[in-house]
Amino acid sequence: MKKILKYSLCSLFFISCSTSNECIKSYLKDEIQSNKNNNIESLLLDCKKNPSILLKAYSAKNYDTENFTLKNFNQMDYNMLNLKLKNDTIKKYWNESNSKYFYFKSLTKFDEKMEFRKNLASKLEVYIYSISKPIFLNRNKAMFGLSIIKKSNNIYDSYLIIMKNENRKWIIDEKVQSLLLY
Repeated sequence: MKKILKYSLCSLFFISCSTSNECIKSYLKDEIQSNKNNNIESLLLDCKKNPSILLKAYSAKNYDTENFTLKNFNQMDYNMLNLKLKNDTIKKYWNESNSKYFYFKSLTKFDEKMEFRKNLASKLEVYIYSISKPIFLNRNKAMFGLSIIKKSNNIYDSYLIIMKNENRKWIIDEKVQSLLLY
């Protein structure tokens, strides 16, 4: 009985890990395909966005120019997540397999700035994505931060995206532009 329970828990853990990025993958699928159709190369920056900044954007606190309330904001969720993530200061990174999983052409390392700029100089149109890991608000809702650097016009857009899972499909519930995620 103990072995069955142990194997069940292990399989549940691996299933949840493999599907934890599904909300991001679902969001990016159409966007990356659209970029390809328009001859835009999409690259993933290896550094994940800091979860504490994501929480500040979620609450829209500690920033003078952002004074809005998300329709999905829940003070209890915020307090719980803040306690859980406030000491999360270790830099985390995406790897090459994440890059392929999210439909990106390749992974770009943040610490290779000069080489990175040389590669961009030769490309006509490139979008560089910086993404946080998803933070689950509950079983069916997740949020993540996304920033896009558009090389052709040096525009930098940042969004807080909240996805919800309906009928086993992740759909956008709320997308808000946020200067905090810059």
